[in-house]
Parts: sequence; structure tokens; C-alpha cells
Amino acid sequence: EREIVANALAAYHWLYGTGSEYETVATELQFELPLVNPETGHPTPNFVRVGKIDRIVRHKGTGRLMIQEYKSTSKSIDSGSTYWDRLRKDTQSKFYITAARDLGTAYLDGQGQSLSGLLHDVFHKPTIKPSKLTQGETAEFIKTGDYCGQKFVATCSFDETNGDHRCSGCTVDGQEAQVELGADPKPKKDGTCAPRPFAIRETPGMYGARLLQDMTQRPEFYFARREIAFTDAELEDFRYQVWALQKTIAEMTNSGHWYENEQQCEATFKCAYCPICYQNVDVFHGATPPGFKRLNEATALQTETGEQN
Repeated sequence: EREIVANALAAYHWLYGTGSEYETVATELQFELPLVNPETGHPTPNFVRVGKIDRIVRHKGTGRLMIQEYKSTSKSIDSGSTYWDRLRKDTQSKFYITAARDLGTAYLDGQGQSLSGLLHDVFHKPTIKPSKLTQGETAEFIKTGDYCGQKFVATCSFDETNGDHRCSGCTVDGQEAQVELGADPKPKKDGTCAPRPFAIRETPGMYGARLLQDMTQRPEFYFARREIAFTDAELEDFRYQVWALQKTIAEMTNSGHWYENEQQCEATFKCAYCPICYQNVDVFHGATPPGFKRLNEATALQTETGEQN
């Protein structure tokens, strides 16, 4: 994982680091804004909009202001991928844009142009995994130290106990490599045996070298940068959606009846509250289930980290 992160950063800066067409205007913008009825302009006393915008950038050529977002995905990011269509429906994107606009003129450019959209920097997660070299590749690597455009120092030790000169271990730049011995060679006419062939598996450093080489040879597979703009009508419609959402939450809070979304119970990670939901435990009128602790707002801030609520 460290090799993936380190080499992805190296490849990213190789691709975008110099001569960028965007300049940073602001970073780490925290906000707490009222949630306003788009029809009347009056805020609700029940909710506020809270968040943090990572970065606002300006295109040097056109002066357009955008929020820059960094994402990673295992889905295709080529030009015809539906990944980009989905980002146009992304709730978080519209939430940040409307919040940035509401922050005021401090984040408008000199011509009074407001933020027009988001600049997405997307990283496609690697599909290649650490692999085993062939016996021939291993022999060449041990001899030269060259691998995927980088230089390594490979050191191997051999065991002569059985008279077959077998490899008993290899390190590559100090990292231990897994060794897989080949079949016993046939004895020579004089009765001696040739060294027993072996192959090594890539160390993390060797895997990182191959990954970096792949990233620089086909950067379009791993990296994509695209602007996604939203019209004023789209953002206005989103404001109505958020207002409707808070009304729904308030209604469910007042009534004590909440609709369920069973599709998310184990969608990515298993929810910690599955034992309660799956067993239909009444947490509103019944006893607190074992392993859980009931908190109110006054005591919630005093709870030790790691306790379940």
C-alpha cells in the first residue's frame, strides 16, 4: 500500500506538477451556514450546513473559479465512462458549490464571476498486483540489478549442504524476497550438479518500480482531470432538494418513525447497528441492547472514543 501511494504521488506530480493551468485561490475553507427556504429566504432553526472545502482554484486562462476535488475509484475513468455522468449527479459537489457561493464575494474573481463547478482529479486504483519473476528474469535481475527502469542491489545466499548449490535466501535493497526453487537439475557426466534454478517474487520496492513504469507509460488509465460545471438552474433545484430533505428528517424525528434503507446495511462495510435492525430491537421504547450505550446530547461529547451509540 505504501508503494502504491508513494508512486501514485510521484506519477501525479510528474504528470501535473509543472506548468499547471490552475492556481490555488483558497484551501481548507470551513463553513457553517444557515439552511434557507429557497422560496421565502428564511432559515430553519433546526439545521445548519456544515463542511470544509478542500481547495478553490482559478483557471489561469479563463479566470473560471472551481472547487478542486480529489477522488479515487476502481471504475473506468476514460472519456466514455459513466463515472463522469454519475459525478454530475453528485450531491456533495452541489452542496459544496452552493455553500461556496453563499460564503460571499471573498471567493469571487475580479470580474464578479462565481464558482461555476468542480475540477475533479481522479485516480484509478491499480489493477496490477505483485508477481513472480521467471527463472530467466530472476537470473538476469540478480546479475544486473535492473528492473523496470530502476536500479536495485540484489544479494543472494546459497546452501551447499546437499551439493546442489541451492538459493537459501535473497534480499533486494535490504528487503527480503520470497524465493521459489525450481526442479532438481540432472547430474552432469562428471557426477556434479548445476546450480538449482530459482525464481523470486517481487519485493514491495520492485512492485513499486513496475507500477511507476506502468503509470508513466499509460497515464490516461490512472489519472484523469475534468471540469464539471453546473447551471444556475441545477443549483437552484438542488437547494429545493436540500430543503425538502430537512423537512423529511424533521418529520421523522417528530414522529419517531424512520424509513429503512436495507441496501446499505452491508453495502461496503457492515453497519455496527445490524444486530439491532436485523433482530427488530425497539430502541425507542425498550431497553438498551447489550454492548450499546444510550446517550443524549449532554453526555455525547463526554463519551470516550470508540464507544458505540
